[in-house]
Amino acid sequence: MRAVGAIIVCAAVAAGLIWRYAMPHLPHATAKRLAPEGTFFLTERISKQVDYGIYSLPAGSKVHRVSQNGELLTVSDGRETFELVDAQLTNDLDLGVSLAANENENQSHIDSAIETDRRKADEKKRREDLESAQKMEEHEKKRKEGEKSGSTILSRPAYNQTDDVTGKTIYIDKYGRRFWVDTLGGRHYL
Repeated sequence: MRAVGAIIVCAAVAAGLIWRYAMPHLPHATAKRLAPEGTFFLTERISKQVDYGIYSLPAGSKVHRVSQNGELLTVSDGRETFELVDAQLTNDLDLGVSLAANENENQSHIDSAIETDRRKADEKKRREDLESAQKMEEHEKKRKEGEKSGSTILSRPAYNQTDDVTGKTIYIDKYGRRFWVDTLGGRHYL
């Protein structure tokens, strides 16, 4: 009798192992939760051009059927109407919630990326402004040092300076044009 009991126990364990590892597991069938008649959720983002710009609805948005002509459904979100096909709509509440959650998560990632880019741009602008202010301070410091030493732009000789036979000093600018400077510092080109 004990041998028969042991065989039955071994057979039960073997059957359980076979069921667990060899048989494919079928998902548990649960009843779909459906939206009320005429209520749908978008399965994809839709948009249309309107008088005041572009009107868009994200995936998971709730819409109501206005009319149906074959496979073409006219739906409304309360503001605008859209003509859609069946594939763009679902009446499955769980799928609608899931689509809306995914859309919100995607939008959150986009908002985060935009904020990061804005911060980087602000930091770059702040660094550029700081560098510009430092250059201005250095330039102003050099200018004041030049004033203290009595050196000005007019007291320094020009580049490529030569003397003319008439006794006036002739200068050549960076474009190769010849000129002389009067007592007020005005240039007179020859």
